[in-house]
Amino acid sequence: EKDYLTDVISAKAADFIRRSVSQYPTHPFFAYVAPYAPHSPATPAPRHENLFKDTIAPRTPAFNESDVSDKPNWVQSTAPLDAVQIDDMDRLYRKRRQSLMAVDELVQNLVNTLQSTGELANTYILFASDNGFHQGQHRLESGKDTAYEEDLIVPLSVRGPGVPAGRVVVQYTANVDYAATFADIAGIRPAAFVDGRSLMPFLKGQTPTSWRQALLLEHKGGSSGQRRDASSTWEPSDPFELQASQPGIEPFLGLRLADGRSYVEYDT
Repeated sequence: EKDYLTDVISAKAADFIRRSVSQYPTHPFFAYVAPYAPHSPATPAPRHENLFKDTIAPRTPAFNESDVSDKPNWVQSTAPLDAVQIDDMDRLYRKRRQSLMAVDELVQNLVNTLQSTGELANTYILFASDNGFHQGQHRLESGKDTAYEEDLIVPLSVRGPGVPAGRVVVQYTANVDYAATFADIAGIRPAAFVDGRSLMPFLKGQTPTSWRQALLLEHKGGSSGQRRDASSTWEPSDPFELQASQPGIEPFLGLRLADGRSYVEYDT
């Protein structure tokens, strides 16, 4: 139990903050804290493994749709989920919820550490994710990589100096904006090859006069079971990558428009 990964990351991150403040009191610090949870197999900490026993995956209006005639061919050819698939999905959903409890505690630990070191009021905290995740929507088992809402939308919550409490930004931002934002906070100019735009105007309660009207959507296709690493040699794909790259999803390119619509062209 003492080696549970999220807890280890939490302790190391808190120690990094304390050492940074103590040893380099006049220097800013940056911490990128990325727990593996709730990725599969979503193993919870032992103290949380009995939580949410009756919880099931949300039955949204799109869950296991009976009529998919308005969907692309690859969805239309997908059979409705059966009881075994739904039970497996509910089991994974519970484990994901359980594993996120330690992530909640990690966030609390880091906020408490910043408070105790006197740095909370002087620190920007960005809480986000890498991708969305569908579970049962449009007859699809647990996974990602589609152009549907469940996979496109990720959380982004920010607190820090000058950030208006409770403000909601509706303009489209993306993970590519982080690098430019961190550079802006540091008072430096990002390299020319860096994508994205600084979110600092939004964090100061301002809305830029010009902002993006669309975001690129792209899926290159499922994993073939092998991948080429940086040394140009082939290696087997991680089984969890294969699970996440759901087979049958057609490769596509598309645009997510600022008015909430998506335009998608599949390879077919």
